[in-house]
Amino acid sequence: MKTTVYGRIAVLLILLMALVGASCDRRIDTANSQGTDAGTDSVGQLDVAGDGFVPTTDTALESDTADALENDTADALENDTADALENDTADDSSPSLSWCEGTTHYLYAPLDGTQLYTFPDEFFSVADPSTLTSRRVVMDASNAPWIESMPANLRGAFKTANQLDGFGTTAGIVLQFDAPLGENLPTGDDASLTNGTLMLFELGADGAKRIPFDARRIDDGKTLLLFPMLPLRPKTRHGLVLTTKLLAQDGGCIAPSATLKALLDGSATDPRLEPLVPRYAELLKGAALTPAEVSAAVVFTTQSVFEDSLKMAAKIKTLSFSWDGAPACTVSGAVRKCETSFTAGDYRKNGVLAPDDAPTPYSIPVTIWLPATGEGPWPIILWGHGLGGTRHTVEDFGVEQFAPELGIAIVAIDAVAHGDHPGGTAGSSFLNIAKFFGIDVATLSFDPLKQRDNWRQSTLDKLQLLQLLQQQPDFDDDQKPDLNADKMGYIGGSLGSIMAMELLALSDRFEWAITTVGGSRVTSIISEGKAFRDVVNLAVPPSWTDDDLQRLVQLAQAVIDRADSGNYARHILRDRFPVAGNKPPHLLVAMALDDTTVPNVSTLLQVRSIDLPIFEPIFLDPGLVPQGGPLPQSLNWLEGSISAGFFQYDRYTTSPDGPVKKADHVSVHEGREFLLQASHFVETWLKNGTPEIIDPYAILGTPPLPD
Repeated sequence: MKTTVYGRIAVLLILLMALVGASCDRRIDTANSQGTDAGTDSVGQLDVAGDGFVPTTDTALESDTADALENDTADALENDTADALENDTADDSSPSLSWCEGTTHYLYAPLDGTQLYTFPDEFFSVADPSTLTSRRVVMDASNAPWIESMPANLRGAFKTANQLDGFGTTAGIVLQFDAPLGENLPTGDDASLTNGTLMLFELGADGAKRIPFDARRIDDGKTLLLFPMLPLRPKTRHGLVLTTKLLAQDGGCIAPSATLKALLDGSATDPRLEPLVPRYAELLKGAALTPAEVSAAVVFTTQSVFEDSLKMAAKIKTLSFSWDGAPACTVSGAVRKCETSFTAGDYRKNGVLAPDDAPTPYSIPVTIWLPATGEGPWPIILWGHGLGGTRHTVEDFGVEQFAPELGIAIVAIDAVAHGDHPGGTAGSSFLNIAKFFGIDVATLSFDPLKQRDNWRQSTLDKLQLLQLLQQQPDFDDDQKPDLNADKMGYIGGSLGSIMAMELLALSDRFEWAITTVGGSRVTSIISEGKAFRDVVNLAVPPSWTDDDLQRLVQLAQAVIDRADSGNYARHILRDRFPVAGNKPPHLLVAMALDDTTVPNVSTLLQVRSIDLPIFEPIFLDPGLVPQGGPLPQSLNWLEGSISAGFFQYDRYTTSPDGPVKKADHVSVHEGREFLLQASHFVETWLKNGTPEIIDPYAILGTPPLPD
């Protein structure tokens, strides 16, 4: 088989992941066995909300105090459980109700203020008619004194939640108990939508709607960690309820706390709780439950997500851009390489997106590879590099050779805090990754707002680049167009795949995209992946366990959610934003089974969010998506308008007679199988405008992995 673009892209991906995949002395070793995000039978397409939902204004919470969180040690929960139960004994609930009196208790005592047992929780928000949700998160010393007991380098991270107008859309939900739950938690698309023991509801204007979820136990069974299988609708009320039918490990029912009982039966008199009573009444009505049938519950409102990005995308489409000057071009063999730059706008102030302020101009370097001979304009592939990589790794490892082979141009820029991007770290891969994740290596502090807006500014950079390519196709000023921005695709792996979701949702420029080993709910890469633990360990206290990280990272995810790819993935193929037009791109997404860098749970969430059909072989059922039928296929999705699908790799070969090897985050790109599938997708598009998806295992006759 001739060398194709993906033969060289594979080398690039190998380099990028090698930069971040080496493990040193890791303090945290997460077990992924409980994190398999596999559903059961598909229940069909769920209703996908746009961003036009108008929330119902809640009554203000006049003042707030809070739960509390582990004191930075693994046994803090057990040490404080007795205090929490003792401080929650003022039971004002109705004595006529037959509440569960089991020996396992739900630890919900928000007025205690020494521990954070439940998150998210509407207790930590107040009414604010100036926001898009009519709510505002408040977590400070007055209502969350546990923050001050956190390590000094992380206190600021928790306080950044106060910039939100609601809680997370992809973040997990945490509930804690004083004894283990039973092992048979309902989980996956079928069980989570049909069981009567654990239910997640959207409580919007159209009434209650059940939301599918995956659930797991951590902390030796004493913590319930629940993840929505799809991003929750922004700007919407939600509620989670656990009924008395879900038993504890001892076989008995789970007793609700005194505070929860008062909220459920309406007897709460504390002014900090009274405003929540109608919210719990709404949850009970939606779940068709009586108060005494409930063992645990929480209500919360999700934040607004898209408005800033949509505003900026629309603004950028009105702007004009130009190249900074004549490019510096060299010719090597059949490839012409040009280094140039353009002036874009940095829309962040102190690292945080400020869409209403004038941007700060900065010059972004651009590298373009194209055929050394022949006439343009050439079709374009925009390349998205991996974490810790740069645009130059394309050229360093020969990927540019596909330009003359396929008659196409490659265009690449650096992501924020990478390579030569303004504000980068002078080539240090480790420091690039830390800065991109919002970690200050001098203070070892973590700022999730900066992490969030490093992602969003990287997308804004690319949107400005797309505008430039459309307006100025003659980048070398020879009076001949070099680039054809009307015929463009996107290829990105790992970070380049994750960041593709927002870009594809906000732009109408791409005819197709291939994304590999990416995902959504980005903090799962931190809490469940292994490759980036050296960076994570910069900020995480040595005494924290895996379960501590699993719990506490959900608050960080809530802060990051406005940039999370899962939210934008829902608007790539369906329910497209007006700023991006109504023509979705052809799309191929690939995953490596048992990926330890971007966990499969993250990739499966991305695939469900996009709503992609899955092709055989199916090793992990994402749930909520249909099977795509036999391959090859083209124009198979959205009523025959696009070629789209999801393919899972468990193995690969590098030669016809070579051994069959297990695929992983990097090696999947080395295989003949992926190279064939990806190159065929691109080449069929170049030939007739319609990509075709093939089954490389069937074509190459790849044997299964040996036992």
